[in-house]
Amino acid sequence: MRLSGFAVFNAPIVFLVLFTPNQSPLFNTSLQWLNQTYNAGMNYGNRNASSNYTTSDLAKGYTGAVVTSCGIAFTSRMLMARQLSALRGPSYVLANAALGWLSAAFAGAANLMLMRFKEIQQGILIQNESGSVTYGKSKIAGRQAVTETAISRFVLPMPVLFFPAICNFVLTKMRLMPKNVVSAKLLEATFCLGSLSVALPMSIAMFNSRAKVEAS
Repeated sequence: MRLSGFAVFNAPIVFLVLFTPNQSPLFNTSLQWLNQTYNAGMNYGNRNASSNYTTSDLAKGYTGAVVTSCGIAFTSRMLMARQLSALRGPSYVLANAALGWLSAAFAGAANLMLMRFKEIQQGILIQNESGSVTYGKSKIAGRQAVTETAISRFVLPMPVLFFPAICNFVLTKMRLMPKNVVSAKLLEATFCLGSLSVALPMSIAMFNSRAKVEAS
């Protein structure tokens, strides 16, 4: 589910986060809200089906996730406003990547933990290696599954944000960026799509799709 719409939906957000000049704290915060709203929907869609979620659970998780993401984005932009105002061109894009990673990584992990807290609290179903026998729910397996996914959320934004920013920086310094504005923007958008297409499979590949839990 996540892979099918990941690059297409996130490309405009990544492009705006990186390449919009003179971003206000409110503008950047609104992008983080949009991103985390999408993430919340994906977390729900990719939840472990053996854990039951009520509307109240989802509302609490979503609210906490959005507050976390928007709080980090707004505060970091306010604290770094003077430094950001002095940057131009590719240096500003790299700064956007760094602040964007800070917001996305911590908020993405918090989003996940809040939206899938019941898997930690109640556990998830475990099976034998072939999947033919179900033993019941395991809290250890639930914690392990959510923790591994949270770790991948820290890794995922790195190539997504830094690859386009570094490409832009290198090409600009080498004077290889197109002079035409439309061509330059199309190239930047291509960098965003490319990084998104590689980043998700890379983060998913960090851990096995089926994990082992020691019997006790």
